[in-house]
Amino acid sequence: DDISKMVVLGAMFLYIGGYQIGFGPITWIMMGEVFPLAIRGQAVAVAVQVNFLLNALVQFGVPIVEQWLGLAWTFGIFAILAMYSL
Repeated sequence: DDISKMVVLGAMFLYIGGYQIGFGPITWIMMGEVFPLAIRGQAVAVAVQVNFLLNALVQFGVPIVEQWLGLAWTFGIFAILAMYSL
C-alpha cells in the first residue's frame, strides 16, 4: 500500500512538472501579448486577479456542488464544460 501511495505521488509530481514545462507558461505568455502596450500593465493585473478569483470560486465551489449532486454529476459537469471549451 505504501508503494502505491508513492507511485501516485510520483505521478502527480511528474504531471505537474511536465505541465509547468509545457502548457503552463502559455497562459501567461498569451496574457502578456494580447493587450495593447498602452494598457498592458493594468490589463494583465486585472486578468491575473480575475484568474485567481475564478480559480478560488472553483476550488471552494466543488465541495458544495459535490454535496448537492454527488461526485459523478460534479465531474460530469466539469467534463461537459471542458468539452464545450474545446
